[in-house]
Amino acid sequence: MDDNGREFFVGWESKAIGLRVDNISSTWVLDEKLAELYHQHTAYEHHLRPRVAAAYGTFSCHELNDPSCEAIIKVFMHSAPKLLHVKKDEQDHTGPVPGGLLLYLLIQRPPGKYLNQEIFWSMDRQGRNMVRVAFKQAWLDCVGAGFKPAMSATENLIWDDDNSKM
Repeated sequence: MDDNGREFFVGWESKAIGLRVDNISSTWVLDEKLAELYHQHTAYEHHLRPRVAAAYGTFSCHELNDPSCEAIIKVFMHSAPKLLHVKKDEQDHTGPVPGGLLLYLLIQRPPGKYLNQEIFWSMDRQGRNMVRVAFKQAWLDCVGAGFKPAMSATENLIWDDDNSKM
């Protein structure tokens, strides 16, 4: 749940998730949401430490064909444009949980460049107006979706000039 009371995993209980591991298929039914977290960040924070906006849900679940087979499933929703690769590994003795799961997700970086005052004011009037219009639309989209944009200074924006989008 976010600061506005918005939940990202509403109605997910009873959802069936088909999985395939080592050529073995199984279907798992979500029973109860155990936890939900989210992460939002500004463009400036992303510049300092690149991360994607995300929501995380943890559910108890059972295997569809064998309800006595119970497990936990973690669901990740990210704003990344494209998942490029996944690597599953095991934590070594230096990890917080030696022998525990270590999962790498390689995601596509969003298009565009970070704006700052110098870049913004070096643009011609038409270019600055395009940034303003795109910023207003992105702001309204965020607020309309229940997000609270923060740190809306020019330095915190990623401008995709090719697509005229924030």
